[in-house]
Amino acid sequence: MDARLTKRTFGEEPADIQQNAPASSFDAFTYTAAELDILKGFARANGTYYRGAVTFNSSNQLPNGIVFVDTITGSNITDTTPSSDFAAVQIHGGAVADPSGTFAGWIVVNGSLSISGSFRMQGMVYVVNDLSYTGTGTGEIAGVVVSQNVRDTVATTVDTNSGGNASIVYNCAAARTGGGQIPQGWFVKPGTYRDVSDG
Repeated sequence: MDARLTKRTFGEEPADIQQNAPASSFDAFTYTAAELDILKGFARANGTYYRGAVTFNSSNQLPNGIVFVDTITGSNITDTTPSSDFAAVQIHGGAVADPSGTFAGWIVVNGSLSISGSFRMQGMVYVVNDLSYTGTGTGEIAGVVVSQNVRDTVATTVDTNSGGNASIVYNCAAARTGGGQIPQGWFVKPGTYRDVSDG
């Protein structure tokens, strides 16, 4: 057994897994409503903004870049949003449009996401509610996965079946750049730029 995955005792190195961490520990890793709106804008400009129930498979493939699947109404999830309004996304084998067979970018879901089959990606998966990931074949997510679980506090699962794996490999560079598909640098938030007149 790998000592890094066991509880820390008597001066050992800190464990890679921390249990019972307070919810506030994750605040730095979650997006605000304003930040989600900015990502929606990028996805709209990219032609990769969807609403409601969406299935990505060999007939409806994922293009590289920022993919945002929003609630049915297009509103961000609040305490009063009915779960029937949440996005419900499924990703199956053959979903990647890129000829390499690996999706590069960010997938943001304002609801729940289920990944099954041999799905490979570099980048970030961000799910406002719950995530279910059951891999087969050579599936792998290289980057980062964030599941906020705003309603379903114990529903996120990452499972491996006998036919393959559900591998998540933390890769900061892939997460930050979306496998080279996410623009880097600064941008102007709409409505905030002002040009001073000479007169």
